[in-house]
Amino acid sequence: CVVLPETEGEFAGEVGERLRAAFEAEDVFTGDKLILFTVSIGAAAMLEGDESFDEIHARACEAMGAAAAAGGNKVARS
Repeated sequence: CVVLPETEGEFAGEVGERLRAAFEAEDVFTGDKLILFTVSIGAAAMLEGDESFDEIHARACEAMGAAAAAGGNKVARS
């Protein structure tokens, strides 16, 4: 979980996309075997009426699940 205080939802999605692209671009070798990484990321912004971090976290988790269900290696925003 990455928390970006005082960050607009759209920018948080852009940060998520940068993280996703960085994982995808990284070549990791173990011995002579190449391991490719992908990541599904869910982004959620604090909404008026949110009373706890748990509400925001739950929306981010739902968005992450949607990204994974859509084939993975994506960023979804709630």
